[in-house]
Amino acid sequence: MDRGDAALLPLGGSGEQMGGHKGYGLAAMVEIVSAAFQDGAYLSALRDTDGEGNRNPSRIGHFFLAIDIAPFVPLERFRQTAGGIVRELRASRKAPGEERIYTAGEKAAIHARRVRDEGVEIPAGVQKALRALRDELGIEGQGLGF
Repeated sequence: MDRGDAALLPLGGSGEQMGGHKGYGLAAMVEIVSAAFQDGAYLSALRDTDGEGNRNPSRIGHFFLAIDIAPFVPLERFRQTAGGIVRELRASRKAPGEERIYTAGEKAAIHARRVRDEGVEIPAGVQKALRALRDELGIEGQGLGF
């Protein structure tokens, strides 16, 4: 890629001069709070199969943080600043070939609205497997919707 073809990467570029260490530090912090706080699996242990290919549940951990904003800044001012950040990010120059810039959580929200409005398409193979399971378990009726 030629210089000037893309914006700064979200977690820094490669190497220290381009801020890569910041992305590395953030990733390490997320791994620590998502695994160490609940004795969960991390890094190379996050596999769904063992060395022989047998299924291996990967004890994935999660971390949630809630912050009371009011002691730091009035809520309305926080909303103005956060909204300004999101608007500026979305208005940034787009990578070549991209229509728009999505901000964190936006694609998931769009998908959730689509699922709510249109439902979820169940592929024919999955429908067949569910029917077979229904029949094997002796469940009556068409409660699966297909």
